[in-house]
Amino acid sequence: MVNSGQIEKLNFCPNSPQYPENLAMDNSDIIETENLLIEEKLKEAKLETVPRLVQVGLTAEQIAQALDLPLSLILETLR
Repeated sequence: MVNSGQIEKLNFCPNSPQYPENLAMDNSDIIETENLLIEEKLKEAKLETVPRLVQVGLTAEQIAQALDLPLSLILETLR
């Protein structure tokens, strides 16, 4: 005798989302995390330019304004 039953769906990953709305929530969490990482890397890149901007004669205030960063962060970087 042959089993004629059909399997409609297999879930090999127990933590995978079961429904599309769960998938959307999971994706939004991932996107938010990625955006935070991007913002942090952008801030790091800006801070790496601070010594070079000082060398060309900009003041800490000018650098803070140009890089859109708090003056206190620029002053801390220069220490």
